[in-house]
Amino acid sequence: MRSGTDLDRARTWPWAWPWRAAVSVVAGILLALPYLHADLYLLSWVAFVPWLWVCRQQSLWQRYGLGLAFGLGCYVTATYWVVDFLMLFKQYGGLRAVLWSALFWLYSAHLPALLAVALGWFEQRQGLSNQALSNQAVSNALRCELMVFPLLVVLLYAHFPMLFPSQLGESQSRFLLALQGVDRFGVYGLDAIIALVNMLLLRALLMGRSGYRAASNWLGLMVVLAWFGYGALALPHWQQQVALWPRLAVGLVQPNEPPSVVPPPPYAGYSRAYPPAMEMSGRLVAAGAELVIWPESAYKGYFDEPAVATAFRSEVQALGIHLMLQDIERSADVQFNTLTLVNAAGVERGRYRKMKRVAFGEYVPLVSDVPWLRQRVEEFFGAFLNEIAAGSQRVQFQMGQLTLVPLICYETLFPQFVADSLAAVDTPAVLVAVSSNAWFGATRQPFQHVGSAVLRAVENRVSMLHVVNNGPSTAVTPDGRVLLQTDFRQAGGYRVDLPYESRTADSSGASSAGHDAVGRPVWHPRWFLVCTYGLAGLCLLLALVRRPCVHRGPV
Repeated sequence: MRSGTDLDRARTWPWAWPWRAAVSVVAGILLALPYLHADLYLLSWVAFVPWLWVCRQQSLWQRYGLGLAFGLGCYVTATYWVVDFLMLFKQYGGLRAVLWSALFWLYSAHLPALLAVALGWFEQRQGLSNQALSNQAVSNALRCELMVFPLLVVLLYAHFPMLFPSQLGESQSRFLLALQGVDRFGVYGLDAIIALVNMLLLRALLMGRSGYRAASNWLGLMVVLAWFGYGALALPHWQQQVALWPRLAVGLVQPNEPPSVVPPPPYAGYSRAYPPAMEMSGRLVAAGAELVIWPESAYKGYFDEPAVATAFRSEVQALGIHLMLQDIERSADVQFNTLTLVNAAGVERGRYRKMKRVAFGEYVPLVSDVPWLRQRVEEFFGAFLNEIAAGSQRVQFQMGQLTLVPLICYETLFPQFVADSLAAVDTPAVLVAVSSNAWFGATRQPFQHVGSAVLRAVENRVSMLHVVNNGPSTAVTPDGRVLLQTDFRQAGGYRVDLPYESRTADSSGASSAGHDAVGRPVWHPRWFLVCTYGLAGLCLLLALVRRPCVHRGPV
C-alpha cells in the first residue's frame, strides 16, 4: 500500500485534481457502455475501481466534485438520446435541446455524487481524514467500504428519483450466469454483487499481498462465489424446465410508426376500421399464431369510435385468434393509456389502464392536481404533455389456462411493481409489455429499454414478450435467454413459439423449496431492500456511536 507521505505528495501535485476528474469521467463512461451495448457487460464489474481509487484521501467536497464528474461521464454517455427526445418531442433546435439535456445530466450525476460523499463520511468515521495516514488506518477504512459501498449502491440506485429509472444490474441482460440470482434477491441483489466485486478489486490493488491475510476479503469473495455458484446450478435447471414446457404461438406486429402528438390519418389504402396492423395480423394467423399483440403506437380510435371497435372485434372473430392492443381511452374529463384483450369470440376480456406514468410526458409531478399551475406547465411543455390519468388497479387477461400479465412501456422499469402484478396470479403466466420508443429516434435507447426488461422475466421466472412499435421487440425465457429480437426500425410481423409454465396450483398448495405452486420464486425483491435497510441502519448507528480508531492487524 502507499504510505501517507506518498498520498500527501499526490495531493499537492499541481495536476492532481484535473487528472482525478479525467479518470472519473472515463470511469463513468465505462459504466455506461454496457447499457448501450449489452455484450460489454463485464465493464460494469470494474468501472467503479478507478473512480473509487482517485476519490481516496479526498475531502467530502472533493468527493462530491469527482462524483459529479463520474456521473456526467456516465449519464451523458448512457442517456445521450435525451437530445433526440427533446428535438422530436418539443421540436427544439440542437443547441436548445443540448442545454436542457445538460440540466437532466447534471441532476442525474448527483446519484454517484451522493454515493461518493456518503462513502467518504463513513470512511472518516473509521479514522480516515485528509491528513497523512498509516497503513493500518487505510486498511481499517477499506474494511468499512467492503460492507458499506454495496449497501449504498443498492439504496441509492433503488431510491434516487430519476426520470428514467435504471438499476446497475440492468446492464447485465446478456450475462446469464450473473442473472440467475435475481430470482431470489431481485436486481438489487445483483447491484450489490457488482458493487462488491468492484470494491474487492480496489482492495486487491491497494492492499497487495497483505490482502491475503484479510478475513473480510475472503468473506466477500465467498459471497461472490456463492452468487455465481447459484447461477451455475440454476441456469441449467431452468433451461431443462423450459425445454419441457408447452409453447404458445405468438404473432408480434411491429408497425414502426413515426411519433405524433396528434392522431395521424389512416395509411393510403387502409382505414381506421382496417389498419395495416390488422392485415399483418391475418398473415400471422396464416403462419399459425394463436395470439397476436400490437405494440403501443399511434391512435387507433378503438375506444372512441364504436364502428372501429365493432370492425376490430368482427375481424378478430373471423380470424379466430386473441388480439391484444393498446389505445387511448377517454372517460369523462380524463384519458387513460389502456391495453385490452379481444378473444377469439370477438369479446373484450378486460381493460388494463397504465398505472406507472412518465413524468413530464404523461403528467407533471406535484402540479398535475393544481389546475392553474398545471395550465402554466402545459403552456411550457406544449402539445406533447398529453395528461394521462393513472389506472387504479392491476388487471390480468385470461387465455384458457394461461394468464397474460400486461405492462405498458415505462412499467417494465419497476421490479417491485412487476412482482406485485404477478403476486396474485396462481396459474401459468406470461408477462406482456407493449412500448413505443419512436420518440428516441435512431438512438440506442430502445435497446436499453428491452435489455432492462429481461431482468423482469428472470426475477419472476416467467416468459416475457416485449412488443415495441419501432423495435427491437423481444421474447425472453425465464432463464434470461432471448428467443427473438426483431430488427430495429423495421416494420414487419414476427412469429415466436413462447414457452410457458405447465404447472398449475393444486389444492394442497404444494411447492418446491423457495418457489410457489407454479414454480415462480416466492422471494420478493422488496425483502432484499428491507434487509439492506437494516444493515445500512446498523452501519450508520455504529459509525455515529464509535470513536475513530486505527486497526492494528489484518482486516
